[in-house]
Amino acid sequence: EGNASREYFSCISFHLPPEYQFAKRSQHPAFDAFNCLLNYAYGILYSKIENALILAGIDPYLGIMHRDEYNKPAFVYDFIEAYRIWADYVVIHLCMQQVIFVEFFDIENSVFYLNEQGKRVLIQAFNDYFETVIRRKGIDRSRNGHILIDAQKMANMLNKYYVKPNKI
Repeated sequence: EGNASREYFSCISFHLPPEYQFAKRSQHPAFDAFNCLLNYAYGILYSKIENALILAGIDPYLGIMHRDEYNKPAFVYDFIEAYRIWADYVVIHLCMQQVIFVEFFDIENSVFYLNEQGKRVLIQAFNDYFETVIRRKGIDRSRNGHILIDAQKMANMLNKYYVKPNKI
């Protein structure tokens, strides 16, 4: 998984305009504009996923693929994987359009922080993209709607296989 991720991000960087290229994926902290944008986009996506799971009646702290860890929404980490590409697309698209500027960041000791102006641009692009209606699995819905549908399907599947404890 680690090697595939390195190759994936290396390929993305290679195809970006030079001012957005990056040496490697850096999460916290971000050492470049692209990773800073991507970290913030993933943060928005985590919130969307956690909300969809809660609306579907799934405890986001349930550990299935990721282990249960105190105060960590482990199931969000599992469920988000199918949708990361959508967050990636938003950030890549903004960079390819060359609408992200150094003024959108506060840079301290080579660490990038998205400022209010940058947040406004990213959040607007993110929300527009996730509200766009697409056909997926034969259903026309916004990306947000598809996430909710998938969470509801997951809840139904979990309920089907849930073994209720015997009453004493």
